[in-house]
Amino acid sequence: MKFNADFESRQDLEMLVIRKYPYPIASSYRRLSDAESPTGAFVCLLDTFESLLYFLTTVLLSHYWREGAPDAENNRRLLRKLYKGALSIGDLMEMMRETARLYLGRGDALPYPQLVGTLFKPNGDMTSTLRALEKLVAIRNEKLGHGAGRDDRFYASILDENRNLLDDTLGRFEWLAARSLYLPKKVSDEGRVTLADVFEGDFRSKSRPIDLQLSPSDLHSNGGDVVADKTLLLVDEASKQYLPLFPLALFHFQTKGQGVYFLNKLVWAREAEQLRQVFYVAYDPLLEHHRANRGEAPVSSLEVKVRRLNLALAPEEAISLPQAATERADYNLPEVWTEQASHLRTFAGRAALLARLEEWIERTGDGGYYLLLGVPGQGKSALLSQLACRKGLSCDPAMANDREGYDRAPCLLHMMKSHKNPRRFMQSLLWQAESLTGKSLGEAAYQGDIDDLRNMLVGALEQVSKKHGESLIIIDALDELDLSGERIGFLPESLPEGVRVVLSCRPEIPLVKALERRIRRLTVESLPPLATDDLPLFLESYLEPDLLGELRKELDFGGLFQRTKGNPLFLKRAIDRILDEVRRSRETGSPIPQIDISSFPNTVEAVF
Repeated sequence: MKFNADFESRQDLEMLVIRKYPYPIASSYRRLSDAESPTGAFVCLLDTFESLLYFLTTVLLSHYWREGAPDAENNRRLLRKLYKGALSIGDLMEMMRETARLYLGRGDALPYPQLVGTLFKPNGDMTSTLRALEKLVAIRNEKLGHGAGRDDRFYASILDENRNLLDDTLGRFEWLAARSLYLPKKVSDEGRVTLADVFEGDFRSKSRPIDLQLSPSDLHSNGGDVVADKTLLLVDEASKQYLPLFPLALFHFQTKGQGVYFLNKLVWAREAEQLRQVFYVAYDPLLEHHRANRGEAPVSSLEVKVRRLNLALAPEEAISLPQAATERADYNLPEVWTEQASHLRTFAGRAALLARLEEWIERTGDGGYYLLLGVPGQGKSALLSQLACRKGLSCDPAMANDREGYDRAPCLLHMMKSHKNPRRFMQSLLWQAESLTGKSLGEAAYQGDIDDLRNMLVGALEQVSKKHGESLIIIDALDELDLSGERIGFLPESLPEGVRVVLSCRPEIPLVKALERRIRRLTVESLPPLATDDLPLFLESYLEPDLLGELRKELDFGGLFQRTKGNPLFLKRAIDRILDEVRRSRETGSPIPQIDISSFPNTVEAVF
């Protein structure tokens, strides 16, 4: 496929998207443009597409609700999706496509009048742009399905073609640059916004003085959808027309950062058909999923809107809440998947050790434990994150289960730094196992003590192995739990046939001896430093090619490798300091100074 003919170069498109497209799309696309590895680039490519799809769906549905949700057939369609619980990318595509179809012949009613013509021909047939969006859905579900054996070589072979498809598609949405996103910061009781963050492409201009008059009925205090510091407004700066995108999208602050979130999942309580929780996803690797509970503004606003869809139907046409919508969502730990993703972004090397681990998994068919020992910073968490990815678990199962065509691997993962309470993470592992069996265990299965949960997990793993032929549990950083080893009772002493468990922790602590006493079949191996052959891959994962080439002339990377003893953490800290020197030299226009390798820390005590 050739690049979009409407632009002279990819750089022209990049400049437009990053500087002018709506913030969620622009920020994802910038990460795509900056990505170094083929795997990272492909993930960012799909993030950009999903951000585009989420944004279009959010705008259309927000406007549709504002019009009073007038179409009965569309209301029934939306209710089935929203009552279902989790929204898959296929669900979003269907909701976006069919809601847009309602505006054939009256696209001027929408905030983006060009939207309908971009997706449909005047006779209602789909345009090539809409077909391209649907093709990207299929690519997303296929290429991020079962991840076994998918590495940089695999993604490099498909990257260019799909990048051209994405860029060609993005180029058809130039009109997205016509409106701005505002985040009101100061709103009077009369509805006048005098201070707002303004998003221009991927840049957020904070606390800008503005003058935008809202209808008082749009204020949350009056039953509307405008909440200061939370609601995003899609604004036409010339006419001052605006569309609140809350609660389908919102802006949220976290300790690690802040960003735009899109509605991803609704959890219903069957009693009185009340909305109990909603989950939001942000396409930013630093941000965790956001959850809002009953009583909070997103939940109350969504519940009203969903009920409005039903109220617009005749009584005999009303849609009731299906059983599937009442699934338990509390037992997932999104922090685990965020931590895994952070390790996957810069993982490099370790091919021989990964091969040995996979060989152990293959030959241990009758069940067993593998304990990986390593000093702090040696890369245990990154290695086990990559192992889970190679076994097919590379994203939050709550999201993966709703992908069309996604083949869930029989792999469970917990990273102790994300959550250290044994009862809570045992519930999470049980929830992961239940999702693999496809059969409900019932709420009572999650309510016992550690012994009860351990026994339930063993039974669930037996069912997983029967269905899939095997099952694997990966638990990282046991030493974060308790150095004494007194809290490892959650681990079964022996495992059912076909179940393997891979653990990691620091060496030479009481916990290791406790594991050796408790577990009957335990293979122990120490994690060595990075091999010399791993160094080029490690550097390429952290440094841009041009900068790496420049630094090779100034710096003895072999000497740096010896200084840091091949410890990934020590190497990373050294690279961070080198990058600081590079930034300072570029800011002052001076050459990169001579860097003293001997000054870099090479002990845990020095690093911390």
